[in-house]
Amino acid sequence: MAASLGVMRFLVLTQCSLLVDAGRVSWPWSSVETQVWRPSKPNFTYPELDASFGASARLSSRRNVGIAVAGGGSRGIAFAQGAFRALRDSGILDQARYMSVTSGSIPIGVGMHFQTQDTLKEFLGTSMTPDQLTYENLVGPAAGTAITRLGWPFTQYPSNKDRRISDGAFKPSSFLEQLEIHGRDYKRIQEELNLPPGLWNKISSCLENLCSCLLNRLPDFQGLWRLLGYVTLHPYGLAVRNSVFAHYTQFDKVRSMIGSHATVFESKDSVHDLPFLISQAAVIAPYTGRDNDTSPIFAAPLESTPLYVGVPASYTSLDSGAYSSFGDALVEPYAFSSEPQNPFPNASTGTMEVHRRSSAADLGGLADLVSVATCFPADFQLQGVLSKCKISAMEQVLPHARLWSPLHVGGDGVPLTQRVAVGDAGIYDDIGHIPLLRRRVSHLVVVIHSAAHDAITGDRENIDELIYLRAAFGQSNKHVPGHAYPPGSIDPNMTRDYLTVFEPTEFAPLWTKILSLYEAKKPVVVRGSFTVVDNPHFGIVGGWKTNAVFIIATPVAEWWSALPQVVAASLPPYFPNFDAFEA
Repeated sequence: MAASLGVMRFLVLTQCSLLVDAGRVSWPWSSVETQVWRPSKPNFTYPELDASFGASARLSSRRNVGIAVAGGGSRGIAFAQGAFRALRDSGILDQARYMSVTSGSIPIGVGMHFQTQDTLKEFLGTSMTPDQLTYENLVGPAAGTAITRLGWPFTQYPSNKDRRISDGAFKPSSFLEQLEIHGRDYKRIQEELNLPPGLWNKISSCLENLCSCLLNRLPDFQGLWRLLGYVTLHPYGLAVRNSVFAHYTQFDKVRSMIGSHATVFESKDSVHDLPFLISQAAVIAPYTGRDNDTSPIFAAPLESTPLYVGVPASYTSLDSGAYSSFGDALVEPYAFSSEPQNPFPNASTGTMEVHRRSSAADLGGLADLVSVATCFPADFQLQGVLSKCKISAMEQVLPHARLWSPLHVGGDGVPLTQRVAVGDAGIYDDIGHIPLLRRRVSHLVVVIHSAAHDAITGDRENIDELIYLRAAFGQSNKHVPGHAYPPGSIDPNMTRDYLTVFEPTEFAPLWTKILSLYEAKKPVVVRGSFTVVDNPHFGIVGGWKTNAVFIIATPVAEWWSALPQVVAASLPPYFPNFDAFEA
């Protein structure tokens, strides 16, 4: 895991628009038919459990267990691989019905479900005891191809002369020096993408001074925010221009529908005996969150699965303060970026004709998924109130999606398309529990690692940074110095109980157990039965209980004492609770 700490600056800086002169060219493709769904209808069934779509037999035979693995930038990627490996070894992964990934855990979830270069065992690697965590093992076959296929700098650490241990500290060479050393790798990517000559030099220039790049280039174009997804998925063979993805039960249909001009990536959940994958992003209303009384933060869930993509809950123009009504619409992934041609069926499911659209910057459906759902600048509203000028700049930087819905139609009854800002779901859920509660899982396994060190705690992790967990139970985070969060929220400008999904009175015993194990430096694994409460904003209907296991990563004395000395000396004392983008 230590080998992954210094890798992410490139990914961070390419999370969203690199704002290079690529232009924005789009064109309509041929008409296609797509299945659509309306979650608000009384007889709605999630497609994965509907016998009409072929996946229900396998999923219904599995336990009604949902696994949620938190995001968190580079920390989220590292933890996701380790968490899924441990869940595989424990037998939970091949029994659970659902797995929910968010933000940093999404690349691993997507890789598990769609890559075909390796077996699942090879991809996730081998579980190792602390004494086996040598540098050689951390970059060798046991690390898993999810790591070893990433190449530089993972596989060259720590032998690379520019990355060494000195005085017990990890000393990475400058990022741009490494870009120059390994420029041939990115030249190959440029050639594969058929980018204009000199484009990589412009990208590198932006990386040197991102702020200046944004200010100078914002008026010209949206940019290549998809590049992150391409770079992340390219080693796994999942980044192909003009590609789409589909559930294995729908592969033949999608292949015939799309034709030979596009690659179709088929999900491998049946082959690898995996749960059904749910990835979440957010619809952002950038100008909300400036004042809790007049304009509190608004965000809506945007779900992606191998079977469908869309906004499952319903929202009016009064909710967002920026968009016309939207939501209550799921559509097959290949048809998500499209223009509707006929009215939305007035039923829980039906078919529609759409015109698919693409652009000159299209790097593939899975790259789009990863790029949007890991675009952390979309959470800028959590960083304090910005001026309207800065908000306008951020809105231009963010990726956008074209949404259409039965809630917003023209005079002919055909849904009207609106362009909305989208990005990382961390503005409302960085632990992944919300999609699972919407599906009423009876058992919930949640892996959380957000007790990161910060300016308050310095060289020690901060257990009070578990703000998403506390908000889920309707608790206040106002004890964090300098903040005044309403109960059930993660920001001063978020309304009370915006994120509350569990009965607040059940939190105190849970928190007492967490603190007891944490202070004893033992593994924090806490079980309990918790009451789910109504949260209409996120489409959760309460009044039932779920049996949950919360696995919270904090320093464990026994684990630390068993590490090889040289590895222990290279890690900060708050490990594994490093900052999401700490190098």
